Amino acid sequence: MTAIPELLDSLDIKDTIVSVDALNCQTEIADKIVSKGGDYLFCVKK
Repeated sequence: MTAIPELLDSLDIKDTIVSVDALNCQTEIADKIVSKGGDYLFCVKK
């Protein structure tokens, strides 16, 4: 697990785009971003 979920809790990300690397492409993170009113851009590895 990464620190991203805790970081998202402390930030106001409404109406922003959050981008993360392949390590953080997790359902929990995507759900948290959307629930806080943000959008996401995930970069994945092949």
